Amino acid sequence: MMMVWGIQNVGLLVDTRYLTPGYGAVSADLTAIGFRATDEYAAGAMRVKHCTLTLDNDPIDYILRVNGEDTALKVSLAPNASEGQNLTDEVDLAPGDLIELVAVKTGILVSGLVNALVSMEIR
Repeated sequence: MMMVWGIQNVGLLVDTRYLTPGYGAVSADLTAIGFRATDEYAAGAMRVKHCTLTLDNDPIDYILRVNGEDTALKVSLAPNASEGQNLTDEVDLAPGDLIELVAVKTGILVSGLVNALVSMEIR
């Protein structure tokens, strides 16, 4: 199964934003958006695409969080780059685990309008 998160704008300031499952044509929220796993799964093969490139160089870290904790499933991608992936790391999920996808910015952006799409395999 494939899961997709997406957001139009990740914001400008150094902070953590939560991506919307599916796609949100708005700014990413500062409030947690997540859902619970219904069974045992493994999440991996994470891919990130910026559909709109900006002039910024500071990377945005896209991270799968489970029960509020960052996992090894992470892709760092500068806003001026179009695609990145993590095909190495895999995260086990248990029934009831809270799953969230965050964008953590390491620097102030000129434009947060990157139209980010994040996908990963859930098996």
